[in-house]
Amino acid sequence: MKNKVKILFVLLLLTSCGGNQTSNSINTSNDSSTSETTTSTNQNVSLNLKNIVDGDVKDATFKVNDQEITSRYQDNTYYLDNVPLNSILEINHPRYQSKKIKVDSYSLSTLSMDYPFMEIGKTRYNSNYLYNDWTLSSTRSLTSIRFELSSNYDHFISSKSVAHLFINTGTTISNLDKNDYEFKLTSSKLFVYDYGFNHPSIDLNQFNYTSNVEEGKTTLYLDVPYEFLKIDSHDIVGVTLVDDLLEADITSNLIFDEDDIDYNNPTKYPRIDVKGRAFKNTKNVDNPFWISKKQYVSLIEGKDYMFASPKYNRYPSICDDVHFSIEYKESLSFDFVGFGEFIDSEYFQIVLHNNIIDKNSWQLINDDVVLQIFKDKVCIYNECDEFFSVQNGKGKLLETISLNSFINYGPYFTLKVDIPIEKIPNIRSSYDDIYLMAVEFNNKTLYDGVNYYENFFYKNVTRGDPADMISYVCIDAPKKRTCNLTNEEKQNLIKDKKISFASPEDTKFSKADDVYLSITRNTSSLLLDMVGFGDFSETEIFTFVFHSSSNNGESWKIQNDDTTLMVSQKEAKLVTNTTDFWVGTRITRGTKSNATVNYTRHDGYFTLSLEVSNSEISSSLTQTSLLKMYAFEFGFGGVLYNSEPWTKLMRYQGVSCGDPAFQVNYIEI
Repeated sequence: MKNKVKILFVLLLLTSCGGNQTSNSINTSNDSSTSETTTSTNQNVSLNLKNIVDGDVKDATFKVNDQEITSRYQDNTYYLDNVPLNSILEINHPRYQSKKIKVDSYSLSTLSMDYPFMEIGKTRYNSNYLYNDWTLSSTRSLTSIRFELSSNYDHFISSKSVAHLFINTGTTISNLDKNDYEFKLTSSKLFVYDYGFNHPSIDLNQFNYTSNVEEGKTTLYLDVPYEFLKIDSHDIVGVTLVDDLLEADITSNLIFDEDDIDYNNPTKYPRIDVKGRAFKNTKNVDNPFWISKKQYVSLIEGKDYMFASPKYNRYPSICDDVHFSIEYKESLSFDFVGFGEFIDSEYFQIVLHNNIIDKNSWQLINDDVVLQIFKDKVCIYNECDEFFSVQNGKGKLLETISLNSFINYGPYFTLKVDIPIEKIPNIRSSYDDIYLMAVEFNNKTLYDGVNYYENFFYKNVTRGDPADMISYVCIDAPKKRTCNLTNEEKQNLIKDKKISFASPEDTKFSKADDVYLSITRNTSSLLLDMVGFGDFSETEIFTFVFHSSSNNGESWKIQNDDTTLMVSQKEAKLVTNTTDFWVGTRITRGTKSNATVNYTRHDGYFTLSLEVSNSEISSSLTQTSLLKMYAFEFGFGGVLYNSEPWTKLMRYQGVSCGDPAFQVNYIEI
């Protein structure tokens, strides 16, 4: 600890500690204490109880020698029956700290009932054996700010260590000045430094400095009167603590909200208000929207989706830093927490998509559902052709659902929303995955990211540009079809199909549909016949790259005369004249094939077949000319069902074909 620049005004021994134990003090409202009782004629006693915030305290209970005392409450005064003079009266209330006082008068006047001590922070850990591990807490009485320093060790009493408590009042600057006080707590003495020379002399008795060692733990108590600090009882002050191990020449600052607090800079101090709430601010004024990192982490736990983050947003001072979880069963249930005001004109816009068509440039399709979630209602729309349709007076309002779940906690708010599935028309069955994008608006203003791809996050990873549907996140269907076929039944279905792909085991994707394929080369066409044992949803496609050249591409480069065939439940599309394999991952990029897709769902499996003319594959393709192929399955937005290494994406007669990035691994058909 650095030498102080101000004068030591008063030094007084308040508590002398011998051995390993000291006694708890029993404080009255006027600081008298005793641990003895004397016999006396029992009398009726009156008293008032007040809390600095709540005012008059009702519903207290009383004991003497563990015996309940009968009381009545009238006109803010308690009247207690048959209380011995000079006895110890115990006062209890579930909201406040219990209190013990000596009954030295029949009228005890007004006593302070204080909130429990609230933790401010702990001193930084160090490995020295003298480390005290102080926890600093505070509360307020009618007359003073009360501090508690608690340690899990008992060596403070027998050491030369010092705990330095700093209090900043009034105006705050970046160094200790006239509004700052330091209380130097040793095992037996209290020193007070008045940096502003506000007091010509200091009576240390007013601070009630006491210590207690019990079961190997140390607790220090210090009361600092408002009058001494020259503040009002409800004023906010800054505080910090330093554990000074003089014998080891080591100091440990207070840690608040994961920050090491510099005691020389009062602008860094945590602030405490009249309720004991500790918060960050650079001056002694309230910061109602501040929340600790620990509480923030606790509140967002399990809420993996995030949008309107001030860290990334163009409107950091007003966007609401929203996190949510979603449960998809008989309804869509959203559980939101946000860290802003969420005013009446603000709302969350959530787009629900369930279609193989993936648009971009903010375009939507007619059956997309748009939810606008206000604090008191949800508006459900469809027939929106763009993301901003509702803001522009378009779209069809299907229903408005009233909400009464919004709770404003000051630094944060919560909102729960439950929408029955039957009110969301593009969810057609409980086997449907849905794809979701979430943002925040204020009227027509989108709270968008500074970078367009930093708007919506899943598990702290950006989903990308919200204008492009490939950025939407998948919410898995509540039900998944399972195959209950016996091995014999399955083998009978696949016995003539030598090609297999999209195995959940080989791709490590649970959505992969475990597909078996045969290809028959007819005179003028190719017949593709498949059976699969997964869901094969409306948003998935099978992709076949046909390669008729003797030249083989590498690193996902295909030949310009290759043809990519994409097949959904309802249609087939073709991509030609490109060397980019990935162009064929989204069915919206293809041109429609003349082939008819025959898709049928059976109990435990599906079948799909189509016949594609040779001319659609290649103008020069005949029944006997060279033709090679690799098969894939893609999810919505071009998600390849793959695995590392990629050597097992397709098999021929059970043998893996190799990495499809290299066309030498395509199989000849």
